[in-house]
Amino acid sequence: MKIKLPIILVGIVLLLTACSSDDSEKKADIEKEEKTISKTVNKEEESTKEQEPTLDESWFGDWVFLSDDINGSIQIQKETDNQVSVYIEGSSISTVNNSSYGNAIEGSGTIEDNKIAFKRNIDGTCTGTLEKNDNMITLTTDSEACNTPQIYLDGEYIKADSIEQEPLITEENGEFFVYGVTLGDSPSFVKHMLGNPTFEGPSEDGFYPWVLEYDKPTATISIFEGLMNSIIVGNISLDEFTNGIPGEFTGKFYKTEDDTTLYLYNPENEHLLIYRAESEDLSTGSILFQHADGNFHVGVENGWIIETDSSWE
Repeated sequence: MKIKLPIILVGIVLLLTACSSDDSEKKADIEKEEKTISKTVNKEEESTKEQEPTLDESWFGDWVFLSDDINGSIQIQKETDNQVSVYIEGSSISTVNNSSYGNAIEGSGTIEDNKIAFKRNIDGTCTGTLEKNDNMITLTTDSEACNTPQIYLDGEYIKADSIEQEPLITEENGEFFVYGVTLGDSPSFVKHMLGNPTFEGPSEDGFYPWVLEYDKPTATISIFEGLMNSIIVGNISLDEFTNGIPGEFTGKFYKTEDDTTLYLYNPENEHLLIYRAESEDLSTGSILFQHADGNFHVGVENGWIIETDSSWE
């Protein structure tokens, strides 16, 4: 009996070793299977993500409509995932009889690639789409439900936050520029440089057939026969005006006898830049940029407007 006991112990040890080996193999197989399942799930998730439409975030922000005769804007704000809020506005005023036309839609929608499908919030019956191709945006609406035959906002746009304000006064090849615009520019180019005006249409006093009014900067741009005819800029200091004059200006300097009005004149293209003081100490005023007219030339001929040597000192 004493001889058989070690044999039994060896047998037990071998049996336990075999069981342990089987458990390790089973554990390894389970881990391998779990890794395989995990890889399969990850691949399926990646495949699902690839199939989801990409969100075009270039939609978001305020858009300026680059039109010569319509004041239009589109605002797109992200809500959740591909859900957005939409505000579309357009207005136009006739120069013939001052009749106005305008419409605005405030709604919510969904972005899918280069399209936004939206509906009006107030009732949901007005629906439409916005389709973007680079800076060209096309608007399609259910015109009857939206209470308008057409909003007339198809065309080229620019993002408002991409506009950088130019210096007050610059000169290039003898031409003056005020905030980057000059005489003869189109209304659409003015919007490209300054953004959406706060008002667009005939001037209230009827003096100008068409104006674009801005709050920032404070400016009124008159349009005659489809082109920029003048610009008036308010709230300008005398230092801003004189410091903005190009050092290489080769035109003529004029002023009135009381020094309240200063003139820069280029005889070659008739560009006339005027500073009119509006304070007792002459430190603040406004700028008028236009072509020299009969009033200026008559003033020079009669001595009301006096030429100076090279400055106003």
